Amino acid sequence: MATLLKTIPPGPALITTQLTPETELKTKQIHSHSISAFGHQLLLSLGWIDKNVFISPLSIHECLLMAANGSAEETLRGITSALQFPDGETDPQFHSHFNLMGTADRKTKRTPPFTMVNSLWISKNVQVYETYLQECRSLFGAEAQQLDFDSSSSVATINRYVNDHTHGLIKTAVQTLPRNCRMLLINTIHFKSHFTKIFPVNATHDDDFTTLNGMKKKVKMMHLTDSLAYLSTHGASLVNLGFRHADIRMILILPKTSDQEALQETINQCFCPTG
Repeated sequence: MATLLKTIPPGPALITTQLTPETELKTKQIHSHSISAFGHQLLLSLGWIDKNVFISPLSIHECLLMAANGSAEETLRGITSALQFPDGETDPQFHSHFNLMGTADRKTKRTPPFTMVNSLWISKNVQVYETYLQECRSLFGAEAQQLDFDSSSSVATINRYVNDHTHGLIKTAVQTLPRNCRMLLINTIHFKSHFTKIFPVNATHDDDFTTLNGMKKKVKMMHLTDSLAYLSTHGASLVNLGFRHADIRMILILPKTSDQEALQETINQCFCPTG
């Protein structure tokens, strides 16, 4: 069985001191852009244009940040490049991404409607720096521990933790642990809120939904007449819907035609702007 390494790890020496308000604001903006750009590239890589895709770029981004926390040299550069961090950042700016993502929202001890929890599970057969586990706990608010992956109780431990931190909505995060599994990074998000502008229940009825290939399907359509944040482009119409009690928004994109290139151009402009 492997032991915890007590020496200093080779990864980034993360900044744990309090950031100035100006630096924190700038870093949040950079971090927000990197998540948007990362999600955009991830969506493209999944071939989303001809099939349904449901992903959480924020969750994947957060897990890769934890992995980067324990990385160094070429591996660290590869992860941060994939995460769409801006080129040429100084060390303090770069490190503060971890600091903000790990602590900013958790300091307020926010309760639902939005809750995000990280966890890191490492096989006991793997040597790991004790400092790495401590930094994951302090900077990411993560449950970080080693488990015996050969024991069935490990699956139960992981699922119990996820169930407890998603208000019982995700009861089974993992069913088995593959033999070659050495580390498991999990991010769970619980979100429940009402729209700021309420859609009347009696205004919902069956209507035609047209897919990109021109097929029509009957689905339940909600209807609302109100003043909303709206944008119309060559390829699509977009509406921005806010939620009560949370600084979170839903952006719905409705293609105007089956022109996939025009739709892709709209998405590029909205979620991955240049300049």
